[in-house]
Amino acid sequence: MRAARRIAPIVAVELLAFIGPRVDDTLAALDLDAPGISVGWTGDGPTPYWLDIAREYTEHWVHHAQMRLALGARPLVERRFLHPVLDTFMRSLPRAYEAVEADVGTRVDVLVGGEAGGRWTLRREADRWHLVMADERGAAACVRMSQDVAWKLLSRTIAVPDAVPEIAIEGDERLGRPATQAVAIMTTQA
Repeated sequence: MRAARRIAPIVAVELLAFIGPRVDDTLAALDLDAPGISVGWTGDGPTPYWLDIAREYTEHWVHHAQMRLALGARPLVERRFLHPVLDTFMRSLPRAYEAVEADVGTRVDVLVGGEAGGRWTLRREADRWHLVMADERGAAACVRMSQDVAWKLLSRTIAVPDAVPEIAIEGDERLGRPATQAVAIMTTQA
């Protein structure tokens, strides 16, 4: 960014117009399910290329939303823009539950209200917690929040203590609380 300050805006736009189609071609040629670059906040090890691409999308969406908020404009929260962000962010839940002990088969549901929301289910397996297809069977805990709270919490645009009053945990609070600690952004470890 520091170096780009010297570039005239028209040149920056032209560079983006030149690079964009080449990036599209490169991504179109990938096997999206093949192991790619690790997305650290989802766990250890390689992740599929589609998840790294989705992570890039979330980065752009969040920064765009933060700029819009700073200007007093509403972020793009229509389902087609925000749901992919939320769905990608929910991939951080298994990592947030790494230290949480529970019987195999225990389920935790995270319900996000709003047009872009949805239901995400974690299930404890023998090795660790996994994000699984949501179903309506009884979960040990259900965490409910609005889409606005969800994206801000998971991107740390809002601090956890400020978000918690806006989050409802039904059932076993010990099993619901880790969902409020999930982080779906790149962080620097000190």
